[in-house]
Amino acid sequence: MTVVDDDAGGPRRVTVDLDGAWCYRRIHGRDDDACDDDDALLLQALPRLLDRPHLAPHTTLFVVGRDARSPRVAALLRQALATGFELQAHSHDHDYALSRWPRARAHDDVVACLDAIEALGAPRPRGFRAPGYNLSTTLLRALADAGVRWSSSVLPSPAYFALRAAVVARTRLARRRSASLVGDARAFLPRRRAVFDHHIDGATLREHAITTAAGLPWLGTTLALLPDVAADALTCVALAGARGEDVVFELHAADFVDGALLPPAQPDARVPLRDKLRRIDRALARVVAHP
Repeated sequence: MTVVDDDAGGPRRVTVDLDGAWCYRRIHGRDDDACDDDDALLLQALPRLLDRPHLAPHTTLFVVGRDARSPRVAALLRQALATGFELQAHSHDHDYALSRWPRARAHDDVVACLDAIEALGAPRPRGFRAPGYNLSTTLLRALADAGVRWSSSVLPSPAYFALRAAVVARTRLARRRSASLVGDARAFLPRRRAVFDHHIDGATLREHAITTAAGLPWLGTTLALLPDVAADALTCVALAGARGEDVVFELHAADFVDGALLPPAQPDARVPLRDKLRRIDRALARVVAHP
């Protein structure tokens, strides 16, 4: 296995998970194994990402490998790469149970994602974000086997864990099965250090935890649901507790699209796009200016 050194790298200050519409359908029990040739959510979100003035030099896009093989999405990802965005891995199939897979199967999924991103003309990814923030020792071993050198998969927010568990429970009460996993509550506990190492079988992977606001999830979805004043306050709390080099602000492609592309059960589906973009742009300006 490869031992990761201090030059393992890490995400840029702003990160965007490029989860397609099919990911949200599965979360809310609208199981759909078909992958759109060109996911409508990504086709709407990526041009808006490219147009945001604060993003390109500061942003890591976590790409789902199977979407990178879609022609129009691939063209937009190449444009993002040429504009200065960084492309890293978010698994090939975005299966929320990836952390429970056997090592060889997880390894194959990760390698397929790395291959798909490299085929776009990007440097072979060294970073990874796990679907649903679910890590395991087996998955970390598979990442090391695949040549991944760092992860940004830990979200130290008990509040997020509770909200996710509520979504899964609500979906089950509606007699549907969510593809999301409740996971291990211990993985979402607050941490003293924003950057730490996973040590597995002689290998070391550097972890860059996603920044939270005193344990509250500081995510694009959270900002979208809050009034402007509260959204600004959440960003200020998050940045007040983070050194500049340790800031990892997480957004999703869904933060940049109209709610019509999201399942009705998705909380931010009812938030007007102009309100979401205004709150996110205000947060981005603060993130980029943070010392």
